[in-house]
Amino acid sequence: MTRTLVAMITDDFQPLSVIEDTGFRRFVSLLDPQYSIPNRKKLRLMMEDDYHKQKEAVNLAMEHSTCVSLTTDIWTSLNSEAYIAVTGHLINTNWCLKALALETFHFPEKHTALNISEVLDNMISKWNIGNKVVSITTDNASNMTAAVQLIHSGNIYMQHVPCLAHTINLVVKSSLNTNSELCIMWEKAREIVSYFKTCCNANEKLHEIQDLMKKPVHKLIQETETQWNKNLTADEWRILKECLCVLESFEVVTSEISTENYTSLSKAIPIIIQLILTICNGKWATMAAQELEHHLHNSLISRLRLIETNKVHAVATGLDPRF
Repeated sequence: MTRTLVAMITDDFQPLSVIEDTGFRRFVSLLDPQYSIPNRKKLRLMMEDDYHKQKEAVNLAMEHSTCVSLTTDIWTSLNSEAYIAVTGHLINTNWCLKALALETFHFPEKHTALNISEVLDNMISKWNIGNKVVSITTDNASNMTAAVQLIHSGNIYMQHVPCLAHTINLVVKSSLNTNSELCIMWEKAREIVSYFKTCCNANEKLHEIQDLMKKPVHKLIQETETQWNKNLTADEWRILKECLCVLESFEVVTSEISTENYTSLSKAIPIIIQLILTICNGKWATMAAQELEHHLHNSLISRLRLIETNKVHAVATGLDPRF
């Protein structure tokens, strides 16, 4: 039972202090009055033991693999501390695709290409996979792209693969920012959300209306702190609805390629070609939706027009029996 308790704490990212909560202790006592909840020290030792066992299992997986693909990114914690996370992707001896977290470490240094490449180099050496790394996927930031080129991997054929989901995100963002009418409505939407976030009566009224209309009770997502002083007109609502329809295919594509359960590289070329063809076929009543579609199409061509000539993508697509 204690092992299950440790698994709950680690799987659910619970603090060790959860074992001291009155409600938790009462619940455990009801399940098994004879069970004695261990103290923090014992749980910590068990967690460390599990960590070493998991690390050894990952080491064995890396040792038995012939090829490893890495994905990495820099992110900022709630305390404004920078971290680098690295995940290794491989096919194990049972022909199962695995994604294994290799490192998550504090990165207080400046985010230069040289500094990033050094920590990635050290990580690759630490796991002894220098001659096995065939690709590294990052976002499109110039420092990340340059860092991969500086890595001294033992595999001279190692490729840098830009994250397709991030590229599509850039396509959408740049297209939205070039449309002044949409930017104005975007700001109004922020102010509307801020109003409902800061006014309890308005928020309660919103929930009442959702209940009366038998709609799901959704929470509004706030981007920035602003003051309520705008209203969306009927025409603006119509524009937003059409623009959402324009963007729908991008949401579908992003969900399709954002997965660890199967490889998505072979889908890149067919998806982008289909997306370019789809984005040209809209018949929209509003000028804003037409302009958005035009900018999306041009941005796709600009950022991804050469994807068919990329050897890594082309080989992956050619080897996929679906294509």
